[in-house]
Amino acid sequence: MLTATLTARWHALTAPLLPDAARREAELTRLAAAYDAPERHYHTLQHLENLLNRVGAHPLQDPVVVELAVWFH
Repeated sequence: MLTATLTARWHALTAPLLPDAARREAELTRLAAAYDAPERHYHTLQHLENLLNRVGAHPLQDPVVVELAVWFH
């Protein structure tokens, strides 16, 4: 299930990159559906949220690139 935390994090990350809110929301919906697919047993939305929390705990040279990589892995 897509949480409010993931939704807020997605919009904070992508707003500067994709100003069109409708397109951002559509991409988030597409990603959430992929992570929620029945054949996904490990790479789920919970896994995504766990990774994003870990990423936020470390200093990064380019946090935007790393966070995008996590979302699209």
